[in-house]
Amino acid sequence: MDRTTLGRTMLPLERDGLIAIKDGILDRRSKELAVTKAGTERLQRAAKLWVEAQKEFEERFGARRAADLRGLLGEVVSCELEKAASGSARQRQQARARL
Repeated sequence: MDRTTLGRTMLPLERDGLIAIKDGILDRRSKELAVTKAGTERLQRAAKLWVEAQKEFEERFGARRAADLRGLLGEVVSCELEKAASGSARQRQQARARL
């Protein structure tokens, strides 16, 4: 994630009092982020709701199928799509040039 996108993502969290942002100690160009007490409380509530949602999903979808889906999604997010996409784009450009 680039620096601008990351910064824009953090500002609403700071505005809502869920994180605190301050200048870095060693390098004032950097920022240090800390979860506030309100942020920790929100995260704890969200974690409970997440567990409930996962249980409901498994009940409706089936525990085995849910585990299989999580495994597949784990593979998707861990693969190097960026490299594959750039290679594919290069191959498409070469194919177009041959036409």
